[in-house]
Amino acid sequence: MPTLDEQIEELAGRMKSANRIVFLTGAGISTPSGIPDFRGTNPQNQHIVNLSKADFSRNTLEAYRTLWPFVLPALDAKPNFAHIYSVQLLKKRVIEAIITQNVDSLFTLAGAAKVWELHGNIYSGYCSTCKQVYDLKQVWRHFGIAENIPLSACCNTYIRPDIVLFGEKIPAAIWEQAHRLSRASDLMVVIGSSLEVAPASYLPELSKEIVIINQGPTALDHKACLKIDQDVMTVFRQLAKIIG
Repeated sequence: MPTLDEQIEELAGRMKSANRIVFLTGAGISTPSGIPDFRGTNPQNQHIVNLSKADFSRNTLEAYRTLWPFVLPALDAKPNFAHIYSVQLLKKRVIEAIITQNVDSLFTLAGAAKVWELHGNIYSGYCSTCKQVYDLKQVWRHFGIAENIPLSACCNTYIRPDIVLFGEKIPAAIWEQAHRLSRASDLMVVIGSSLEVAPASYLPELSKEIVIINQGPTALDHKACLKIDQDVMTVFRQLAKIIG
């Protein structure tokens, strides 16, 4: 059984020899920033996972209340070393793209010009009637104080957060790009994801090689050329010393 040092050395070697590397990230990259993995054992989390478009239409206030415990820690969260280092690798063209299942926008806050956000982000929203776009950062803060349904200035109807809800499809343009990048990659590094959520979980199999960094098992461990069962921060800090 290789040691952690040996596994990270192997990861660095594979990254140095690969031509087109894509990162696919999940909740595990953001938990060090204080954002809990909402797919945990807490029953409240399951309500978030199952929140649908119909829930927003039927009871908008309750839908916002359901999202609030997840949004609250994200509002003041800062990018951690793993986000910052990933963006540095992107800027240096060591990796070609970052695809994320997260909705916290921490890669953007870390300086990434473009991140493929499969499930949208909590800071963008739109009018439920005319689809005019709104910045939700202050809207969320106001909701935390007053618990009023956010209404659009254009149509005076509720503003919907621009996230992919239960039963909805990933926007076609984003999915097509994520699919193309994955298919063209010769190495996909899965970071902090158990690969339980479809269709994002299908993307690694499009790449020539898969490396997985995740604490605990994933659905594709058996197909990975390297599985590092360790927290993301530990791996990335050591990886940065090797790759620079």
